[in-house]
Amino acid sequence: ISKKLWSLSLYRTPKWSDIHKINILNIDKSISKKTSIEEKIEKILIKNNINYIYNEYLSKDFKFKPDFILKDHNLIIECQGDYYHGNPLYYDNEDLNEMQKVARLKDSIKKEYYDSLNYNSLFLWETDINNDLNDIENIILDLCKRAV
Repeated sequence: ISKKLWSLSLYRTPKWSDIHKINILNIDKSISKKTSIEEKIEKILIKNNINYIYNEYLSKDFKFKPDFILKDHNLIIECQGDYYHGNPLYYDNEDLNEMQKVARLKDSIKKEYYDSLNYNSLFLWETDINNDLNDIENIILDLCKRAV
């Protein structure tokens, strides 16, 4: 990881200038294959006839691709792997490795960006998707109903 990244504070609300620093580092989600937890969320969306866009840029200036964009419901869903994103149930801040610190910083920047576009966002943990899928489905349906 570039030393530039360490100049970014990992324990504060990111500034818009941080987005450009992250973009310069070319940290981008370029994986086109769905993860197992993304597949589970996709099944919920299909089952409930919820239109979505998978893994596409929201803008040409912002180099992150949300997992799911539900434009009809003004909602973005992100599926967070417990290890990669450093689920706080399992990883204290001081125990995070470099990759997890970067992932957490990216997640906070993404959240701020989604908010700036007036999207609601739902960041789901792998543990919750794997263990409480019915509850997750109810949360998604509730958020979709509120947006109508």
